[in-house]
Amino acid sequence: MGNCVNMDRSPSHVLESADFADLLPTWTDYYTYEDTTLADSALPAPCYSTFCSSVGGAIPTFLVVAGTLGILGSLALAIALVMCFRLWEQTGLILTTLSTALFATILPFFAAGISWGWTFGDGLCQAAQAMKYGCQFAQGLLVAACVCPMPKAALPGCLLPLVLWVTGFLLAIPAAVIHGTGKDGEAICALRQAPELLWWSLTHIIFWIAVFYILPVGVALAKVALKWERAGWHPPAVITWLFYLLWAPYGVALILDKLLQMNLLTHTCSLQEHLSYFLGLSEGLGVLHCILCPFLVLGMVIRHRRAAQ
Repeated sequence: MGNCVNMDRSPSHVLESADFADLLPTWTDYYTYEDTTLADSALPAPCYSTFCSSVGGAIPTFLVVAGTLGILGSLALAIALVMCFRLWEQTGLILTTLSTALFATILPFFAAGISWGWTFGDGLCQAAQAMKYGCQFAQGLLVAACVCPMPKAALPGCLLPLVLWVTGFLLAIPAAVIHGTGKDGEAICALRQAPELLWWSLTHIIFWIAVFYILPVGVALAKVALKWERAGWHPPAVITWLFYLLWAPYGVALILDKLLQMNLLTHTCSLQEHLSYFLGLSEGLGVLHCILCPFLVLGMVIRHRRAAQ
């Protein structure tokens, strides 16, 4: 959703007047107007995306509203957890709430970057992207841990969720590397398309597939095969898997976008247009998790507290 930004100048290369003066004699010596006409007619028509013009104006407002509601929902859930002493042992739930709050907190910064340009510098751009994707990976790992039973020989109940939470942020390192402010200090914080970043980009997608597709599918199959029963209180299965369901389409969009960049898909203007909408709307769907998940879990915590009284 951060591809629609207001920039003072075009990102395309602009020739200086001296360079143009040097090139002009060469052009007149080797090319004629007839050659230019034929060359121009042979060039393919450029592709134009209507996503930013039709939806881009609403993105900053959406991010601010989602971030505000996400912070309020996470704060309300944190207060409910503090008041419900029986749930203090649920370290995974507490860290998940913290991740959701951090994710919601970073959204207004992206909204400001889209509206007025990213003025926080390249380092903070990468840090913001690391926090964004780190929260997603951490929540993905913690949600799976909430579903799985804890073996007796495993780490202590409070330590394992903390290890998973830190691991999620470590998995976000490739995402931080492939994002930046662009060349010449452009006021954008977006994905960089440099050849030397290819393996970092592929690593990021592999991590995404592992956390958001392979891990939940493996947990679901093992749960069915081994007939696991959750001990203690956990959010219902519908809420537990809602996080994966909201982010699943965005992972598909990331994979298709990378295949298109690597020329493994036939590049057409129609495909690029549809993929642009798919990327933006699917990321917006995933952002909704910071609103829906805290309020749904909050409702179940209140219900659990009333039932325990």
